[in-house]
Amino acid sequence: MQAEETIIENMNTMFWSNGAGNGGKDWLGMNALVGTGNDSGSAIGGIDATDSDNSWWRSTLTNQGGALTIAAMATMYNTVSVGNDQPTIIITDQDEYEKYESLLQPQLRYTDATVADAGFQNLLYKGAPVTFDAGTDIAGKMFFLNTKYIRLVAHSDVWFKPTPFVRPTNQDARYAQIWCYGNMTVSNRSRQGMLYGLTD
Repeated sequence: MQAEETIIENMNTMFWSNGAGNGGKDWLGMNALVGTGNDSGSAIGGIDATDSDNSWWRSTLTNQGGALTIAAMATMYNTVSVGNDQPTIIITDQDEYEKYESLLQPQLRYTDATVADAGFQNLLYKGAPVTFDAGTDIAGKMFFLNTKYIRLVAHSDVWFKPTPFVRPTNQDARYAQIWCYGNMTVSNRSRQGMLYGLTD
């Protein structure tokens, strides 16, 4: 159980990372696939989005530099949408999630006073679920993701493969490693977006 919890925590950290952690062995996370690849000169999939000829490969980044607004969300959502190809999930940190919830509170209506509820069970924006994560690399950001183009690719021979247990010569203990080779990939960055610089 401890190994499972550690793996879940490490995978969640990598999901938001830029891939530089663990000596460059971490997966590319959303901050690389969506965020930093537009302005850092890093190439995603061998394509440099900073090159003027590769503008089609850029995700949409907007420095909000202030409080979250419905108008900013609408602009981002519409910018990364084409027809029915729209964001399938919106993920942010807890502060921005609660800010979005507060923006919706004036729209709350009670139809049955005997079961009146002070909040929302599920938050959506234009049909896309809005949720939050506690990862440190997501603070002050809101990702508009189209998961149709995001995939976790696993190495078929080395995917959660445990090594044999070994016993160190100076300890009364045994240990083993769990190998997991893979990476996060994106096939259409222009359908992904991020608001950043958000302050609640």
